[in-house]
Amino acid sequence: MKKFAYILILSFGIMACNDDQVAVEELQAENAVMAEEVDILRSALSEKKNYVAQVHRELNALLPSVLNSEEEITQEVSTKIAQLATILERYETDIDNLELKLWDYKTENQSIRMNLGQLMAQTEQQESEISSLLNDVEQATFDIVFLEQELASAESEICNLEDRVSMVNEAYNRRLVAIGGVEELEAAGFIERKGLPLFKKTMVSTEQPTTARWESIDASTTRSLALLSKKAEIHTEHPKSSYEMSADENGSLTLLIKDPAAFWLYSRCLVITTK
Repeated sequence: MKKFAYILILSFGIMACNDDQVAVEELQAENAVMAEEVDILRSALSEKKNYVAQVHRELNALLPSVLNSEEEITQEVSTKIAQLATILERYETDIDNLELKLWDYKTENQSIRMNLGQLMAQTEQQESEISSLLNDVEQATFDIVFLEQELASAESEICNLEDRVSMVNEAYNRRLVAIGGVEELEAAGFIERKGLPLFKKTMVSTEQPTTARWESIDASTTRSLALLSKKAEIHTEHPKSSYEMSADENGSLTLLIKDPAAFWLYSRCLVITTK
């Protein structure tokens, strides 16, 4: 999320910088056009000033002949002077207008240059900010990669812990059960019979057989065991109030565990002989 936010901010910064760059290029183009127009105005102004100077020279050339002449001014000379004076007046007015226009262009050009300078400074500032954002994105990317590695390591550790918890729960809830006939269980070493032949007492063997001979059940989920016999006797220690024997319509017994905690309180093994 943080990486996405950095990239989004960086994108907006680049877009803003690009907009400023476009504005700079437009101002530069406008400045170039204005500079070209200024050059044209200067050329026209120079031509008009040269023409005015030429008119002045022609007037100055006519004046001595007029002043030294004792005869009246001829119509041709008078007309020539009047024409030159009119042209001179018009061109002087044009020169004034051109100079005003040139001044306006200079003022506008100064404004454009000022705006151009501000935009270039702003662009430089934004480029600096983008560079800083790029560094932040690079650092954020590094942090994200590091966090992803830490997360992967934590997930692996969690999986290992879950496996261990599962194994512990399985071992904690595992109970060993042996159900069968007296001779069968005695032969397997689950029980032993002691006493006189006619009065032998069946008890759980003090030397328990290996775990492989037992049937393993889960005490947290097992609530009944089918004994498949009409008679059965429990030889391990379990409170009688924690269980009951239930018979179906055929008389076949099923052990019902009513209180698992109490049933398995004294023994984690269950040995039942059936007849």
